[in-house]
Amino acid sequence: MTNFSITIVSDPVCPWCYIGKKRLDRAIALYKKVYPNGRDDTFTVTWKAYYLDPSAPTRRISWDERSLQKIVSSKSKPSSKDAPSINPTDQDKDAVQQLKHRLTKIGGQEGISFTFGGKIGNTRSAHRAIAFSKLPANTSNPSPSTNTGNANPIHDAFVTALFAAYFEGTADITSHAALADVAASAGLDRAQMLAWLDGEDGGEEADAEDRAAKDAGIRGVPYFTVEGRKVDGAQDVQDFMELFVEIKEEEQKKVDTESTLGVAVTA
Repeated sequence: MTNFSITIVSDPVCPWCYIGKKRLDRAIALYKKVYPNGRDDTFTVTWKAYYLDPSAPTRRISWDERSLQKIVSSKSKPSSKDAPSINPTDQDKDAVQQLKHRLTKIGGQEGISFTFGGKIGNTRSAHRAIAFSKLPANTSNPSPSTNTGNANPIHDAFVTALFAAYFEGTADITSHAALADVAASAGLDRAQMLAWLDGEDGGEEADAEDRAAKDAGIRGVPYFTVEGRKVDGAQDVQDFMELFVEIKEEEQKKVDTESTLGVAVTA
């Protein structure tokens, strides 16, 4: 049996991260279905923090508004950390609509119904919530729909539920109450999550993960590491599938070689 260790560097407000996770899940399901004895293999998914939009305002705003701010900011390069007042052009507004159309089309192919109704803002609290889901005490009672043999399934279930609540619902990514609601839906204790978020727990961990990713040269997410192999971006299902098979066959070849050597030494 093989346990595939997968690390995903991601941000909860990254639509491509949600698309990439859906494709990864489909690839895992395909592998388990068609690869010989693949159903016996397990996949351990661990999420790492990345601040995709570190200058995002702490107050909640709509996805459209923040997208327009970023377009204008890319032109004016404002020095203020807080979101600037903007005067978007019709061309800027068209660019946002075109992006929404593209994401809606691609998301639909992956079973995602993007609503763009969630509220966006600084994601440090969301990453702190993800850190809470990693705690050893939170390794049981996963959501059945997202359990793929993960050694810490509730952690993966929470991040997946957070994507869904923000991108397919109207969740406010900056709200402690909203994060706690998502936690409860994934099987975590709502009161414990609120207590965690009302303090500063998990903040240093999230900051360190973001810093480590950027120090390593990661400039965009999602960024996957599958058994030490780097996968940049939301790859297709077949790409993930081929990587799983390659890893499995290399492992089996190593086992066969060690077995042969053992027989030779014994003889």
